[in-house]
Amino acid sequence: MLSPEFPPQEINSLFEIAIEHSLHLSKIEIHKSLDKNITLRDEKNILSILTRLSQAEPIQYILGYASFYDLQIKVNPNVLIPRSETEYLVERILHDQKDNPSLKIIDLCTGSGCIALALAKNLYQSQVFAMEYSKEALRVAKQNALNNKLDVHFVHDNLLSPEKSFPKFNLLVSNPPYVRESEKKLMHKNVLNFEPEIALFVPDADPLKFYSAISKFAVSYLAKAGHIYLEINEALGAECKELFESAGYKNVRILKDLENRDRYLHATK
Repeated sequence: MLSPEFPPQEINSLFEIAIEHSLHLSKIEIHKSLDKNITLRDEKNILSILTRLSQAEPIQYILGYASFYDLQIKVNPNVLIPRSETEYLVERILHDQKDNPSLKIIDLCTGSGCIALALAKNLYQSQVFAMEYSKEALRVAKQNALNNKLDVHFVHDNLLSPEKSFPKFNLLVSNPPYVRESEKKLMHKNVLNFEPEIALFVPDADPLKFYSAISKFAVSYLAKAGHIYLEINEALGAECKELFESAGYKNVRILKDLENRDRYLHATK
């Protein structure tokens, strides 16, 4: 049912996930119960998941959650599915700020809230804010804060033309839209057909529009010596670096991900 959409190893993994979710069993428990019959209802649930997978729907949307930095994050088509690259950005922040446990932090374009919540959990003495323009995404983020019992101050505002006023922050982080429209042809249909375009794409004519907005926001609301951490388009590292250097930020660096791609920017004010 799942081939040729998925390689054999991934098919086995997805099939196990479908069974785990439908039967509420761990992998070990499943292997101990191989000789047991399942109910007709469970069989229908498993087949329903496999059918949706065969139509390229992401497993995270089917299950309704994704794992992110030891948190269970509710997801639906109003928010992006958290990626491992974004987990690595959080890991980098936590490593750099391990001696600064009490910070005032804002996550711009928070989406599901995964970054803000991971920072709130691990920098538990910090005060964390999160801004989001999509009201639907904001509802998901607030539910994730409740589900994970974490305190984040959520703000509905438009980063491109903010109307609210904010305190001074020590750290600003964002994973904003950065995929150029022309790059759609390179993306898999499980992303194109299901994940929210508003959180993904920017026009080719102005691919750094959100980074320009972040730079302007930080002029007003980032404290002196404050840090900026951003996820970026790997093809636009040099352009992002130039943008922040031209705006007067210090120590602007492009950082690599685990596959040696230009995926993050770090700067100080």
